[in-house]
Amino acid sequence: MKSINGIELPYFPISDLKHVRDLAYFDGPLLSHYEHSNGDDFLYYWCDCDDHANRWMVLRVDEASVLRLVDRFVPLRFVIPEGCRDDFVYLLDIDNDGGILQTRMVAVKEIPDNYKPKAEAYLTVEDAWQSEDSYSILVEGGWSVHDLGDFPKTFEKVYSVLYALNVLHLQELDSLPWRGGFSSMHFFNNASRRIPAEHRPSVWAVQVASPGFMKFKLHGPTAGQVNQCIADSKSNNESLSAAYADLFKYIRDNDLNDIEDSVDAKWAKHNGVLSEMALAVMREFRCVNERDFVRACPRPFEAAKIAMAFYRYVRDLRDFEKNGLVRYSGGAMRDSRE
Repeated sequence: MKSINGIELPYFPISDLKHVRDLAYFDGPLLSHYEHSNGDDFLYYWCDCDDHANRWMVLRVDEASVLRLVDRFVPLRFVIPEGCRDDFVYLLDIDNDGGILQTRMVAVKEIPDNYKPKAEAYLTVEDAWQSEDSYSILVEGGWSVHDLGDFPKTFEKVYSVLYALNVLHLQELDSLPWRGGFSSMHFFNNASRRIPAEHRPSVWAVQVASPGFMKFKLHGPTAGQVNQCIADSKSNNESLSAAYADLFKYIRDNDLNDIEDSVDAKWAKHNGVLSEMALAVMREFRCVNERDFVRACPRPFEAAKIAMAFYRYVRDLRDFEKNGLVRYSGGAMRDSRE
């Protein structure tokens, strides 16, 4: 292996590191993310080998840098080693049994170019990775106090519907309960309360700076579905907007909000149209089985109103990104190194 200038240490001074995930992989990990018990994030980057050991560059980074790597907002070299939070990295020579043969502390400016990723190299997209118990977004500048309160509430509303349908598999959404006509506030508040405490979204950490991040503790796969709905709302924006506008107009033109009796004979005239219009909205979101959704609603009118509210909240989340406040962490990548 290459001879490197640095300070040889008797042992690796960082302990209690927990493996989070492998970010790049080719016949074995090439880039891995670890987290210290104090919350610090570390990257292990493979950079050299010989017949006896593999050499890893270990550097302390911030979570926002990890998110930017995963979502391919920045190339690898932007973080490795330029995003190191210290003036030095550790070079560990590790044998095939996992034993550390040698530890060096090396100044960032002394790292040879062939130990760094290529300037144009990014993590490449293939398989999505999702944490089982957390979800993070990238925070950009310009947040107000109102934004800090509004974003988690909006996120929770979309999350609660997806959790009710795809995790709890509720067959009757009217158990969330209804009072006369549709009540958005009652519906979403009760949907949230049905989520077990360990999966109810809570803000775990916030770094409101640019770059920064917001981390939630929740059910990771459902958070990934929220992400997918936001992506769907962007790619299907034209058809979604049209379906929503048609449904809104139909309810308004027929004064359906003014019919208070849920068994009024007038509903028979509108139920079929409302069901189809609700389906036209919900089928644009691939994480929702729209027909199961409609069947689970007490009446086509409620299905229509829930579909409209769900679309609006997804649109609000999309607007946070459109307005430059967040970048959503998709976690979709292929484990590789260029």
